[in-house]
Amino acid sequence: MKTVKSFARSFRWAFHGVAYALSTQRNMRFHFAAAALAVVFSLILDIGPLETLWVLLAIVMTIAAELWNTTTEKMVDLSMPRPHPLAKAAKDTAAAAVLAAAVFAVAVCIIVFGSALLNRVMDSGAALASKFALYMVLALLAGAVVYVLFARAYKSGYTMNDQKGESNMSAGELKAEELLEHAREAGKRAYAPYSNFWVGAALLDVHGRIHYGCNVENSAYGPTNCAERTALFRAIADGVKAGGFRAIAVMGETEEPITPCGICRQVMAELCPPDMPVILGNAKGNMRTTTVSELLPGAFRMTKEDQL
Repeated sequence: MKTVKSFARSFRWAFHGVAYALSTQRNMRFHFAAAALAVVFSLILDIGPLETLWVLLAIVMTIAAELWNTTTEKMVDLSMPRPHPLAKAAKDTAAAAVLAAAVFAVAVCIIVFGSALLNRVMDSGAALASKFALYMVLALLAGAVVYVLFARAYKSGYTMNDQKGESNMSAGELKAEELLEHAREAGKRAYAPYSNFWVGAALLDVHGRIHYGCNVENSAYGPTNCAERTALFRAIADGVKAGGFRAIAVMGETEEPITPCGICRQVMAELCPPDMPVILGNAKGNMRTTTVSELLPGAFRMTKEDQL
């Protein structure tokens, strides 16, 4: 039973991947529309099994190449947020793979549909037109189904449930539990020889990148830095602007879900949106969700008058 659930879960993640690509990548929507047209023409022209296989191969190759291109772009953005010649080369090469697949698909369509069309020139115009109208309606219906199942499945942001203290991201995004797992991994890197108390943080920015933080202690105590601030300062150093964050998860070895210290709350109030979800957890798997403004109501902010 566990194997079946794991198998079904892997399909769900794949579904989320397609939903993400359809919702965020204009080229992917174009490829799906072109694939629908190719299927329509295949039905209208009544091509043979071998020709159908060639058309399906062209469709799968193009969509797979676009998915790989999207994966490459996100991985490069995650690992190298600043412009770099190698990052550009990686993205350009992935885009070239899409171009090669698209050229192959166009060639297949010209050869297959061109030959089939020549063989159907003797068909009456009315019969051909009625076929075209019928299959176009079917294609539009199929497109609507795809839109509902995939494109609408992906929505940006977290959905909150304050009564249950839970938070999860919609389809195609990291769930709260997954972001906490990233925080757990970050906590394993903590430098805490004096307290032996590790804390990890995972900060999600508006571009979908995760910035990691852990507590780093010091024998003088004062220079010690918490995991939340480590993640925030690291993200700012990597080029993320203040306010450009979507959520942060914090994990520690506490009885109840860990809570940030006062200094970290003030730093979050300075750099993060007030309604940004803050996901708090512990090593036992307990979790609760709050927001930046709930952690520090009435946070101090320096005004221009204060600066003068």
